[in-house]
Amino acid sequence: MQDYINQKYQYDEYGQLIKQSDGGHIQHFEWDALGRLIRSKNDKAETHYRYDALGRRIEKSKQHIQAGRSHYTETTQYGWDGDTLAYESTNLYTKHYVYENGSFVPLIQATYRQQINQHQTPQWDERGIAKHCFAQAQDVTK
Repeated sequence: MQDYINQKYQYDEYGQLIKQSDGGHIQHFEWDALGRLIRSKNDKAETHYRYDALGRRIEKSKQHIQAGRSHYTETTQYGWDGDTLAYESTNLYTKHYVYENGSFVPLIQATYRQQINQHQTPQWDERGIAKHCFAQAQDVTK
């Protein structure tokens, strides 16, 4: 356990933070075999994280706890354009991000007061033209 300005940190054998405390508040962290954060928990909330096959976070589900019981759940979904975050969406808002061409430098953040209800994944041909869009598993639209 390491101590720094009234904060205590505990790490696992891989150097990943597994416990953080500051006085009366304790936060626990869980990691998967690939070193990705999959769960965090304190006395007010428990959060689960999901990733796609490329290791990018696609969902964060935060369950708020009140008086030891689940009170409500807040879910954030993330969409990616290659290695850059394209959007994040909750039940209250959706934020879209636009970057400088070929870089990670953000140009614009647009916020809408609604969530994304449907995701579509395009299938590209060899010329870079979208041929089909998959809205859900086994659902193909043109």
